[in-house]
Parts: sequence; structure tokens; C-alpha cells
Amino acid sequence: MLFPVDAPLPINLWIQWTSFLHAFFLVIVLVGIFTWRLPQVFQGKVVNPFKEDKKSHPAVWVINGKRYDLTGFMKHHPGGDFALKLCQGSDCTGLFETYHVFVDKAKQAAIMRKYELPESDDRGKDIVQRPVEDTGMFGCPFHEDLKKMCREHFAGKPKNSHKCKTSYMVFHACVQVMLFAALYRVFRYHEWAPCIVVALCAWHLTGNVAHEASHFTYAANRMVNRIGSMAGFPFSFNSAGWHLQHVVQHHIYTNDESDIDLYHFVPLMRVSKAIKLQSLMRAQQYIFYLVLLPTAITHLYFVVPFDILWGTTDPATNEKRYEQALNLERFRKNVFWQMFGEVSLFPIYLAAVLWAKGGGFMDIFPLWCFIASMCSLQFLFCTQVSHLQAETFAEKPDKSWAKRQIGAAYDYNQDSLFWAMATGSLNMQAIHHVLPCVSASHYHDMYPKFREVCKKHDVTILEHSSATACALGFASWIAELSHEA
Repeated sequence: MLFPVDAPLPINLWIQWTSFLHAFFLVIVLVGIFTWRLPQVFQGKVVNPFKEDKKSHPAVWVINGKRYDLTGFMKHHPGGDFALKLCQGSDCTGLFETYHVFVDKAKQAAIMRKYELPESDDRGKDIVQRPVEDTGMFGCPFHEDLKKMCREHFAGKPKNSHKCKTSYMVFHACVQVMLFAALYRVFRYHEWAPCIVVALCAWHLTGNVAHEASHFTYAANRMVNRIGSMAGFPFSFNSAGWHLQHVVQHHIYTNDESDIDLYHFVPLMRVSKAIKLQSLMRAQQYIFYLVLLPTAITHLYFVVPFDILWGTTDPATNEKRYEQALNLERFRKNVFWQMFGEVSLFPIYLAAVLWAKGGGFMDIFPLWCFIASMCSLQFLFCTQVSHLQAETFAEKPDKSWAKRQIGAAYDYNQDSLFWAMATGSLNMQAIHHVLPCVSASHYHDMYPKFREVCKKHDVTILEHSSATACALGFASWIAELSHEA
């Protein structure tokens, strides 16, 4: 065996394979940095994140067709300035409409009028506003009824009751302690069995804490949400990059051409027929299970932020990565050091482990890869199988944004507390996508009311009978996409 690990043969083979994949991709990334990325930096062919782009509109936010300069409001924004920086210099109607369900509209309108730009001010007039055909219409009767149902559910309860339940937070703290204890066993004694505990705990924190905190729903305190979005480190996503790709793009443009999630694995794999079939994709069902599935978390933590940081152009497709985000330049400038700092934490973390008598690199590396592969498997199952199905890409002629969101996700086992905890309630993607401002810890209680509103407006919730059926639907779609559209 290439990597020395004392484990049963089947597990050892998996550890060897995942370690080889991570080592291979590490070499590819390092070679790419020195032979491709750095020369582009010196030649001025990549983005300079410190140079102001005249088209980035640093002081403009477009909401429902109106332009606002919210720079003076950033320090007073209840969700924190980071939330406003995510959509700075762009049309952020979708985020505005989905995260202000509990706000008094009259009071909100009075505040907004103070920051509205007059017609004589030309700033932001050339910002591309998404047409209804792309985003869907917000505030339709169905959408308004969902918001009303949400407000009524929390009526009479203390302020911020829609944030994560205290009992859940206590449980998450216990999981964090278990994670640290298992990590100690892994890196101090090089044991493979605690790796499973680490992976389960890391994903639980990622799905139940980091994901919610990135939606600003875990806690009322903005700093708790910002720090919480890094939960699961180092077996999670880069939180700064995740805010752009997931909160801003995926949640507003789910399964449409502006959804960044559809382009992560191009040119090895496609998840939509809108992506041109390339030669490697004909074997994508094998590439996915053998190569991409074990390395997804590593891809999210390292590759995605580097692509965002330096404006990478994919050498295989000659397309700029993540250009679907129309405010990419401004976002990069706003969070450059936060994103770079998170990436830099890992080598510091690894060096600290080695220094604190964790053994040699060859002892630790395969165990880290084993954990990362199990986290990747959980991440892809819980976050992707619901959206990547044949029916979720069906044409949606209805202009209602909320109806289109529900038609872009499959739910399963909605009555099961086990699946709610195991997936971070992502087995109920439909309600999550129309009410991302509510903690997932409440979805199980709210789902019966959600069904009633859907029934009232004749909206069909896509449902699988079980998690297995949902996974099989995903596998069928991946196989179908290996052929011509």
C-alpha cells in the first residue's frame, strides 16, 4: 500500500484511492499555479482584485427597479454589512424579497426612501436587471401567502424565534465536542475508526450550522452567523465563496443558467442539458462516483475560492469561471482577504497538527483524505440529489418565482426527524428555497402549513417516497446526461 494505514482491506483500498486522488489533484493545482496562473498574474492577464473596476458600481444596489446608495446604511443593517456586500453593485431584488419576511413594510419603505438615488444621478443605470423570464416574479399571491403563513407561525413568540432553536444549538455544541475528541484520536494515534465519527460530526455541523449561518438564520447576532458559517472546518466549504455561489446565485436562480452550482464540474461532468456535451462527459456517471464524489469538499474549499479570487478562465472551455454572478468583480474586492484567509487556515492547521506530535505527513494525509471523502459523499447526497433530477429541469412557464423554486426541488421523508437532522432539513428543499430566512430547525413543524398553502394555490410539491428513491432519480439523471440532449 502506498499510504500506511492499519485498516480492514475494503476500507484501506478506499483510503488508498481517495488519498491518490487528493495527491493527484494537489500536484495538478500546484503545477497549474506555477506554470499557468502565476505567469498570467505577471502578464496582467488575470483580475487584479485591488484595482477598482469602473463598472462595479461600489455604491449602488438595485431593488425592484429602483437604485439605492446603501453605503451609509451598511453599519445599521440588522443583518450586518456583509449581507449587503454580497449583492453590492447588482440587482438584488431576489435577496431583498426573500430575507425581509418579518419586516414592517411601511417602516422599511420609509428607510429605503432616504437612500434612493434621484433620476438625475446616473450611477447604476447600466446595471443589468434580470428579466422576469430569468428570475420569476416576486410577491405573487402564492409568495405572499407563504410569507403570511410564516409570520402567523411565529406570531406571539419572542423576537427572533425564527432563528435556530436553543435545543438544537446545545446539540450542535455537543457534536462540536465530539468532533474535537475524535480528531484527537485520529491525529494523535492515527486510528481510522474515529475518522467516521469526525466525518459524521463535520457534515452535521456543515449542514445544520454552517449552511444556516450562511443564510443569516442560525442566530440573531451577525458575528455568530459569520463565524458559524465556517463550522465543520476543515471539512466544509469556503464560507465567503459559498455565500456568492449558494446564497446569492443558487437560491435565486435555481437550476437556471445563472445558477453557479451547475458549472462546478465542467468539463468532466454536466448536470444540465443546457451545458454542451463534451467527450469526457460520456463517461460522467463513472467519473462522478470514482473521482468527483470523493473530492467534492476539497474542490469547494480550495478550487472554488481560487477561481473566484483570480478570475480564472477554464482552459478546457475557455470560459471565465463564475461569470454568472454579475457583481463578481465587486464581490471579489469586498471579500478577497476573508476568502484568502480561510484558504490559508488549512496549511496552518495542518502544520499545527504535525507540530503537536501528530506523526508524519504520510501518517496524517491519508486519514484526512478518508474524512474528506466521507464528508463529500454526505454533502453531495444532502445538497444535490434534490435539485438534479429530470423533472426539476422541466420548463417552468409560470412567472411566479416561488412556484418555480418549488418546481426545482424534490422533497422526501418530510415527516422524519432523523432525516431532518441528518440532512440539515435539506430533505425539505422546497420550503427552504421559498423561506430561506427561517431556520431549518422549524421546517418539520411548518411543513403541514406549507402543504396547505401549496394546495390552496394548486402548486404541486415534487416528492420522492424515500431517500433511496431520490438518490436513484439523481443517478438516472446523471446517466441520461452522458448522452446527447
